[in-house]
Amino acid sequence: MSLQSHSAVEESPETRISMAAGERLHKNELFMYPELSAGTVETVIVTEVTNPQRMFCQLKVFSQELKKLSGQITQCCEGRTINCIVSPEMIGFPCAAKGSDGRWYRSVLQQVCSNNKVVEVLNVDYGTKQFVQIGNVRPLASEFFRMPVVTYICSFHGIIDKGVGWTTSEIDYLKTLLLHKTVIAKFEYQSISEGVHYVTLYGDDNTSINNLFGSRESCFLESEKTLGDYAICNTASSCKQPAQQERNPRKMLTHAQTVEGTERKDIVRLPTEHLALNSSHVAAVQHISDPSEFWIQTQTYANKFDELMDSIYHLYKVSLNNDVVRNPTVGIYCAAKAGDGEFYRATVAEASETQVKVFFVDYGNTEVVDKSNIRTLPDEFKKLPCLSLKCSLAGVRPKDGKWSLSAQDLFIKAVKDKDLTVHVTTQGQLKTKMTMLSGVYSNKGMSFQTTVNTVGTVGKEKQIPTFKEHMFPIGSVIDVSVSYIESPNDFWCQQVKNTGHLKLLMHDIQAQYAGSEFQPNVEMACIARHPDNQLWYRALVIYKREMPHVDVLFVDYGQTETVSLYDLRRISPQFLALQGQAFRCSLLNPVDPTSAVNEWNREAIETFHSFVETAASSSFVILKCTIYAVMYSEQKIVFNIVDLETPFESVCTSMVNLVKSAPPKIAAGPSFRLDTYYYSMHNVKTGTEEQVTVTCVNNVHEFYCHLEKNADVIKDLKIKVKNLCHQLRNVKLPTVFGTLCFAKYTNGHWYRGQIKATKPAILVHFVDYGDTIEVEKSDLLPIPREASDIMSVPVQAVQCSLSDVPANVPTEMNHWFETSAIDCKFQALVVAREPDGKLQVELYHGNTQVNSKIKKMFQTEKHTEENVKSPLNFSLCYHQEEFLEGQKLEVYITAISDAQTFWCQPADSEDLEKITSSVSKVLDANSADHMHIDPDSISLGSPCIALFSDDGFWYRAEVIDRDEDALSVLFVDYGNKSQVNFTDVREMPPDLTQTPRQAFLCELEGFDASHGSWHSNAVDELSVLTTDKVLQLTVTRVASEAGKIKCLVQIECEGQVINEALKTWWRSASAENQPGAFELSPPCLTQLQCEEQSTGELVDPHADILPCDGGMDEIRLPQLHNKGAEGILTLSCVKSAVETDKGVKEEKAFLVMDIIGPDDFNSLLDENSTEAMDESESPTYSMESSFDIINSSGKHIHFYLLFLISKQYDAFLLIK
Repeated sequence: MSLQSHSAVEESPETRISMAAGERLHKNELFMYPELSAGTVETVIVTEVTNPQRMFCQLKVFSQELKKLSGQITQCCEGRTINCIVSPEMIGFPCAAKGSDGRWYRSVLQQVCSNNKVVEVLNVDYGTKQFVQIGNVRPLASEFFRMPVVTYICSFHGIIDKGVGWTTSEIDYLKTLLLHKTVIAKFEYQSISEGVHYVTLYGDDNTSINNLFGSRESCFLESEKTLGDYAICNTASSCKQPAQQERNPRKMLTHAQTVEGTERKDIVRLPTEHLALNSSHVAAVQHISDPSEFWIQTQTYANKFDELMDSIYHLYKVSLNNDVVRNPTVGIYCAAKAGDGEFYRATVAEASETQVKVFFVDYGNTEVVDKSNIRTLPDEFKKLPCLSLKCSLAGVRPKDGKWSLSAQDLFIKAVKDKDLTVHVTTQGQLKTKMTMLSGVYSNKGMSFQTTVNTVGTVGKEKQIPTFKEHMFPIGSVIDVSVSYIESPNDFWCQQVKNTGHLKLLMHDIQAQYAGSEFQPNVEMACIARHPDNQLWYRALVIYKREMPHVDVLFVDYGQTETVSLYDLRRISPQFLALQGQAFRCSLLNPVDPTSAVNEWNREAIETFHSFVETAASSSFVILKCTIYAVMYSEQKIVFNIVDLETPFESVCTSMVNLVKSAPPKIAAGPSFRLDTYYYSMHNVKTGTEEQVTVTCVNNVHEFYCHLEKNADVIKDLKIKVKNLCHQLRNVKLPTVFGTLCFAKYTNGHWYRGQIKATKPAILVHFVDYGDTIEVEKSDLLPIPREASDIMSVPVQAVQCSLSDVPANVPTEMNHWFETSAIDCKFQALVVAREPDGKLQVELYHGNTQVNSKIKKMFQTEKHTEENVKSPLNFSLCYHQEEFLEGQKLEVYITAISDAQTFWCQPADSEDLEKITSSVSKVLDANSADHMHIDPDSISLGSPCIALFSDDGFWYRAEVIDRDEDALSVLFVDYGNKSQVNFTDVREMPPDLTQTPRQAFLCELEGFDASHGSWHSNAVDELSVLTTDKVLQLTVTRVASEAGKIKCLVQIECEGQVINEALKTWWRSASAENQPGAFELSPPCLTQLQCEEQSTGELVDPHADILPCDGGMDEIRLPQLHNKGAEGILTLSCVKSAVETDKGVKEEKAFLVMDIIGPDDFNSLLDENSTEAMDESESPTYSMESSFDIINSSGKHIHFYLLFLISKQYDAFLLIK
């Protein structure tokens, strides 16, 4: 079948972006936001609630004016029929948008959907987001900018999610408290780095809503600091003129305008008993809410606690009323009289006029007491740590989210009045994970365990503490904030998405290290006190000065400081889990990209600072960082060469004129060497069309193209590489070099390459074409430093993905696209750009739209509604659990496909019962008519709820095939398949797809289907060995098959290795009959770095700081085909071979290889090189296969394909 087939779908007028005459959105004017001083108190209306850290508060005094304004905009826009032009580069532009109530509002464009018919807008006066048709968007007239925006993004002051996010019930409760309510707001301060105002809200009777929500949900932040309070002062900003500093009073990188302006007077905090990881303790359960929340008290401080309680008893037995706390405030520590008449140490949780709610810190229970029963707590009674530790059971969770009374009674009986030996396995912010080793109730062999959010893990062997670094592939686009600036050549960025994690980390570090004492033998990765603000930060010792001083790098911010050795502390393992949050950058030279280090003039430096600070001061502007290359210095320090952009401008573009008028001088200093080739967008923008030639196809979501407009560049580059390689082969070369190289392709020509792996064979990615293949060591050449004209040419292979095609597609689709598209020319419409730089495109071949054609051929056409609610509905799919090589699991086998392939389900899954309950609730809550699915909307890969006829229950499923009357579905939580009628299928609510598939596909390691076959009784033997048994599974490899994850595994059962036991049922075949190698998908391999040595080996020049610019999650071995001879399949004939730029490739059979990781980088290559087959021994392979495709009339045409492949023959297609 050809792309030129007459059965192709003709292009509709809506397919491409219309550039007809119409009004465009513009940014001539921007909204004004009045600044609110710290401490301002206003009456506000809460117009939108996303979570406690993102709410929209509208100043009530302006509410009527805003309604009038909306009426005026509605009168101006309603009834006007204009063609408003909207494109993705207009994101962030102001506009007018029609809401669901029919009124028009001031808005900001948030995103443009791929079909360019639907956009998402943010209503700036109410904080609501919605998707609207493009016809309901207009440019906003200038008179509607005059009124300032008086709706502010707010966050609860003193409330934090502890790094685990907010639950639906918590958000729903918050909405009942606030949404559309009028409250009093005290604007405590503005966090510029987070783009929010921290507020305290008060309801009726001046009740603090912050306290009300925080005490109920136990989410108080003991430290009142924001992330901005931890920011390190940027000394580089002192280059500004005084006048400029006065005009810009809000500093982005200063220490939050000093902590004193934002904090209350500190409250003394009692220490908490610390249980070390993997330690055992004798403890008693003191208070139980339910099995998910209870408090224990260890016997560590038993004697001291008895003495303390005796002292408290005697003190308050004779105390006078002047010890009464007159005005108890939330958070203070005190002694409170409990219901039994005794006083205990406590903290105030809530306070009213006459009563106080207190939490007893040594027991875990809460009581409401009279104010008169609150006493001051002397300092000597605060020395003993809080002895109650909050815990939660793991491995057992309530089916419907709430424990039954019988389950609670069972747990209470199991632990009440017993001394328990507990083993601590994990620690979290609020709870401790432990295993109860004695006095434990066991049900069917499952013991109660505690669980929490894991902060970090402890290895079995002692390891030197190190920080993980952020490594980004070139072309990545990241939302960032700039944390520290030394110069445009050297500054640091943080990922915005990790702001919450960093804030929690900093809070935990202050809590743990406040008042700590110096201990010797501090490692290089440590905690250090900053000399300016005296706060504690994660740091790396980088230089030892004269005793007792060292230089440290604050890894989350980027600043280097000299500190005293006595200001260093050993770092706890849990503080190593989060990657270093700052990554080092150098600004791309817009005139000469290869000039890595430049001496920028003063005006350029001020322009850079002004750009960054302006972006930081806006709540709605997102600063994006594009990685163009990676380089490293002689000291092996990694720099990302980047450009910074807002929706309105690029800092490199802003500095072009400055550079042209006064070219930057090359600064004297350390030399740098590129570790990647340069990335370029080639001036390709979303919404533009480009002539392209497909050069390499891995699948429909990963293929590479040449831009027709770069044809001369590619030709010139090929000539330069050829000539230089000819010279290099005639001179003495270093025997070792880094990642970047020249490599000989199968056609005998030399191209730019990047080494991806060295063992068991050398794999090279040809950056200008997209192929990744195995090469011999003799076919590699180093790139000399002098070859700047070759290094300066950006990567020519543009990575692409077909837009609007399901994530999981049939293997046949990928194969058809590969054989049909390679070396063909297309018109590509750029629909979107993914965060890793990949372009989502629509391909056109003449009048044929390839995306639509390929989906209809393989019945994967998606169904879209006329009334679009959200583009997320277009790509609903289940989440896939990730597996790691070497991972060990306890599993059950739930379905067996054949003797080698089967489906497994974790034995300790906590989600399975929850999924079953949720499915049942969904079906009960919706009528049958509402839930029935439209047959036209069903495509391969669609999630659904399907009836399993054997037991009459409904389960989560995925459509894997269909015919006129029935569907074939895979039950994703079990792995078995079934054929069902359309009437037995229901719609899948999006929230039910969030929980990952519970069943995962496995294959026994050690059996290659191309080298043998199974005995007919092998399946029965596997079933006998494994049915209803808990199996110990080890993941040996993770492969990808038709977009699905498959784990190659070794299984043990009751001491027996199943892989070994089944070998007697395996029949090996002779090597002569093997049909060829199959495709592997090994994990992404860390690359080598490029540096000349004299050891005779490929080495890693900068150890643990290896950037990875490939951006490919998988590296595939070449498939068995003659790439140069591939033609486009047609209905009548076989297109003859066309020699490409790289010529006809010779076919080789590749043996199955194990790909191993970075630890093997320093090994000799020639020990593991794969010998090519002798030409005289090259056999002729034949492969017969069949597949169905559908012609324009919808009828099935069956093809029998016979491929004859050899080194002497092209590929022929016989059609029956």
